[in-house]
Amino acid sequence: MAGTEFSDEPVFKLKLLVDKEKNKVVLAEICKDFVDVLFSFLILPMGTIVRLLQKYQQNCRDCDIQQRFRSQPATIGCFNNLYKSVVDMSTEDFLTEPCRHILLNPINAKERECKRLKVNIDDTIGARIWNNFCSLKCICGKFMEKEINTMEGCPKEIFGSGKKSFIILDNMEVGFCSIVLTLKALRGLGYTDLNKLDEMLVDVGHTEVLALLECLFSSDTPLMDVFLMKRSSCIITRTHNMPNLAVPACGKTKPNELPSVTVFVRKQDKKVLYAESGQEFVDLLLIFLAVPLESLWKISGANIKLGCIGTFYKSMKSLSSSEGTTSVLTCTSMLPMNYNFQAPRLDVCRKDYSVWTVLVNSRSYALKLMYPNYDRSTESTVHGSSGFVRRGTTYMISDDLTISPTNSCSTIRILKKLNVGLDEIEEHVINISNTEV
Repeated sequence: MAGTEFSDEPVFKLKLLVDKEKNKVVLAEICKDFVDVLFSFLILPMGTIVRLLQKYQQNCRDCDIQQRFRSQPATIGCFNNLYKSVVDMSTEDFLTEPCRHILLNPINAKERECKRLKVNIDDTIGARIWNNFCSLKCICGKFMEKEINTMEGCPKEIFGSGKKSFIILDNMEVGFCSIVLTLKALRGLGYTDLNKLDEMLVDVGHTEVLALLECLFSSDTPLMDVFLMKRSSCIITRTHNMPNLAVPACGKTKPNELPSVTVFVRKQDKKVLYAESGQEFVDLLLIFLAVPLESLWKISGANIKLGCIGTFYKSMKSLSSSEGTTSVLTCTSMLPMNYNFQAPRLDVCRKDYSVWTVLVNSRSYALKLMYPNYDRSTESTVHGSSGFVRRGTTYMISDDLTISPTNSCSTIRILKKLNVGLDEIEEHVINISNTEV
């Protein structure tokens, strides 16, 4: 069941403690392997999460599974729009086809660890010889399709600690299993009479894990929603204090600032209608699809309340920092080397380039690093700082982060759609620093 071999066969059995009167999950006892699966959510790139949930929701509609789990289809802020923008843009809008592929199928920096999970929901194709991009050709003209079989040793633990048993509350707070912690959790939830609680065994497979991932973004009570088929709602609130966007003085752009972005605003209520920018700002927006969930939550400063991710994230960090715990998650999530050009602006760790060698007929050959924007027509490898989208193009960005190459027709269409007169629009040229990023 490890790797990308998907099946609906149950892999885990969870013991739920259920409130009979309220028909709600109080807590569950879970094993280390299941904790590893849950914690793998945090190292998934955001683009992968969007793609997996869209695929899962489509399967629910096709198979009527939605009635089984009764979960609300999750929309992850503007990430669905960012992802759809890449889907809708043509290959010609990118430097190379692999540049588009690497955004639609982001590389997981912890790919090796995820392959060892009992249930690995990440169906992204793993590393192949030389590259992770199925459409990238070698300088000889052939596709590089051979799988890499590494000889590296793997640590015994994946993400969790050496502990064997854990408890998880309905809000996805995970802790070590002990009588002391269990009593503390039950008392904290207001339970003093265990006779009101029943034990319930449930099967968990690939479908249930995806349902939990979806509910992580859309519910305060994922366990109840998935296993008791109840529906709860969660209101997304944003408490982030945005800094003032400064209009730059001519010739005075700070070193850490991006090129200027032109923002078009409706005069009456100062609503942002859309923005126009060059390729560098678009590259920065698109790189968020490759950022792991853990890093995104850290970047936001936990100022966005979405489902129960905050509770889950804090409990994960607490487990990772506990005495005696040896966890991969004690290290900050990283961007693979293919995305390194924007990592400094995002305050995300970059994964160092590893020197790989391949053994062929008893001879050792060093593997050559190739970026996704390698252009075989010129037989040159563009440096990783060159980004994804075509240079010399202006892009239109709506307030919900839908991106498209600018042309007069699309501009007129959006003005008509918004029913805004030309004299009602004012434009501002702003600089976006690392703070706004």
